Amino acid sequence: MTLLTFEAAYVALMDTDSMMLVLRALPGPVLFTVLIVLPAAFMGSPGTILTLTMKVTQAVTVLSILRAQTRWQELTGALGSLFVPPVFIFVLDLTVRCLVFLGRCSNTLLEAVKLRSFGNADWRHSGIGGILGVAFLKAQRMERGTEEAMRLRGFEGELRTIKRKKAGIWDAVYVLGMILMTAFFAYTQIHR
Repeated sequence: MTLLTFEAAYVALMDTDSMMLVLRALPGPVLFTVLIVLPAAFMGSPGTILTLTMKVTQAVTVLSILRAQTRWQELTGALGSLFVPPVFIFVLDLTVRCLVFLGRCSNTLLEAVKLRSFGNADWRHSGIGGILGVAFLKAQRMERGTEEAMRLRGFEGELRTIKRKKAGIWDAVYVLGMILMTAFFAYTQIHR
């Protein structure tokens, strides 16, 4: 409960756009968790709903804060400072970028198909196959274009990442805070 309070205070101090981004991500996973765990309350374990809901809320909040406060380039740079091989970072970066682009493209195509159809269309006549085909063709074109662009820009298989930052005072404060929270958690679990 203490960590969730800390997260709520942190979210309250964020700017409005970031706060809304974090808060919009919470209801879906939390309601899904409650619906999935609801039978446990009727089978003699009502505390499970609260426990799992709090854990999901904490995890989603932390990930949403990370998403709102950190750019993708900073995350890949952090992976580089953890001695993750540059090839892995490069493949991960390209994969995520392409998946995001293809997701947006597929969403646009699906919306266009929905706008052109009327009534309750059966799934066999909904045009999903066409959307998947167009997404596949776009992925092939993106792959070819990416390969050609990389060759033309002189890519030789070595990924350049953001310069590694040296640890500063805020890093030490963060590590100290994590140690103190871990010690507090251990203390509260031992002295119940």
